[in-house]
Amino acid sequence: MSAPKAARPPLLGEGMVAAFSAAGIAVYFLARPWTAQSHFLRDLPRDLVVLLGGAPLVVKIARGLLARDLGADLLAGISIVAAAAMHQTLVAAIVVRML
Repeated sequence: MSAPKAARPPLLGEGMVAAFSAAGIAVYFLARPWTAQSHFLRDLPRDLVVLLGGAPLVVKIARGLLARDLGADLLAGISIVAAAAMHQTLVAAIVVRML
């Protein structure tokens, strides 16, 4: 018999993703008065939350889908991808925060 494979540690722990996403959303709202002229700077915090926090979550959910592990996280992953596709990155960032 072969030994079971050890689970790989996540890129970012769940607590780190939650803290990072909360900080990114807070920076987005607090910096809006000073970054109103530049759409790039205004949207950067929430875009980083979606890219750096959402991408690993979506990959984890996709792996679970391949293993036929269907659950509420699948719906959250679909909503992250759909919100990002519709350029609603604040919504996607909030969903990342909820996961």
